Amino acid sequence: MDSRIPESVRPLLHDYTQRLMTELPNVIYGVYLYGSIALSGFEENNSDIDFVTLLHRGLTNAEIEKLKNIHKALHNTNPFAKRMDGMYIQLDDIGKTNPSLEPYPYVDSGTFQSSGHYDINHVTWWILKQRGITVMGKSVEALHIPTQWFDVGETMKYNIHDYWSPKGKSMMKFMLDEWVEFAVFTLCRIDYALNHEDIIPKRKAVEHALQEFPSEWHLLLQESLRIRYQPNEPSLFSNRIKRAKETQRFIRYICEPKLYRKAALRKEGDLLMKIMEHLHLEHFRQMEQLELQYYDAEFITPYQESYNWYLFRPDSVVAIEENGRIIAFMNLLPVKPHIYLQIAQGTFNDSLMTTADIEDLTASAEQVYYFLSCVVVDQAYRKSPALPMMLHHYLDVLAHVEQSGYRIQSIIMDTITEAGNRFAQRLGMKHVCISDHDSHIHASDYESFKQHVHASYPLLSR
Repeated sequence: MDSRIPESVRPLLHDYTQRLMTELPNVIYGVYLYGSIALSGFEENNSDIDFVTLLHRGLTNAEIEKLKNIHKALHNTNPFAKRMDGMYIQLDDIGKTNPSLEPYPYVDSGTFQSSGHYDINHVTWWILKQRGITVMGKSVEALHIPTQWFDVGETMKYNIHDYWSPKGKSMMKFMLDEWVEFAVFTLCRIDYALNHEDIIPKRKAVEHALQEFPSEWHLLLQESLRIRYQPNEPSLFSNRIKRAKETQRFIRYICEPKLYRKAALRKEGDLLMKIMEHLHLEHFRQMEQLELQYYDAEFITPYQESYNWYLFRPDSVVAIEENGRIIAFMNLLPVKPHIYLQIAQGTFNDSLMTTADIEDLTASAEQVYYFLSCVVVDQAYRKSPALPMMLHHYLDVLAHVEQSGYRIQSIIMDTITEAGNRFAQRLGMKHVCISDHDSHIHASDYESFKQHVHASYPLLSR
């Protein structure tokens, strides 16, 4: 078995798969683990054993009865069986979520349910795709799970707004230890996921929050750890009412968009981040130095040429400064159709692009192709609104281009880092190819680009 599977759980999984192949040999495609085991965060005394068992087809009533008996037998022979949480899903339904699925068999805390809906969402599929463990059957890669990080982010936001925000309005349930722990652990993981585009075990998320969150939340964070790992120790709070109110306040802190996106504005002294209205050659030198912190020189356009782009098309670059220092910039340029085609084929290195490759919209054809050639944000400002500010600035630029009578056909990106690939996915872009200089080409139509900017990078009011 996979080395990530704890020794204590292996006998149960061996027994489970043997029973499946004995009772339902022609129905089972494979058994896969997600959740804490897949994330290397399994806790012997607390964690569930989360699984997805894939089926070649739907089950007959007789086969459902066999499954029920399998789980009853496991429950009687192995104490870990009561920790099993999982779903029986048909191969054709890989990547689908509960709203688009017919009821399916599932297991909740070891108890088999013949029909219903359980834990099938984009988070489930993403963990399975990225970290999933094959217990039996073909590899996870062979499943070709279509879920992207954008889908996960939308699920997280839905969870915040439609589940946790309403829950936080009632104090009574947070008088109970289990609800305090559940709220704090879950919301810390959601906050981490939204800010880091990754999913980690809940304990690690709480420990990360202790390092990153303001000190006002440390007592509640430590209390949640006490409840889970030292339940017999006295509470860190003087009474349950105070703790419940603090939990409600924590829920509001995470669920309020301007808070979980780390505020709409950053301050240093009396100055705020702002988009620069006029750029000079020295500014482009600063941009080059900022870019060199993250990319090799061979991938960077010389600052003098970038300045020429700006002189040719002033809307080809947007830069943000704070206290007189450029902390972020982005290049979005209309390129000539043959250049767009070369980018899409992976044969164009934009570090060599000149003004001759940029479309002159005063004399262009009706259709326009845009190239999002560079996005750089200083590490200290990654959680600031700098990126949304630049994206929405360009939505205004593109809207003006449209109003001038041009049809924006497509927007394309050339990325050389994993962060760049994730950014392209959040913008709704599809992977086109790998270039001849080992970068990744992504593209989308204009309408999809707009929708994903608004969904993934909303501008927040002050």
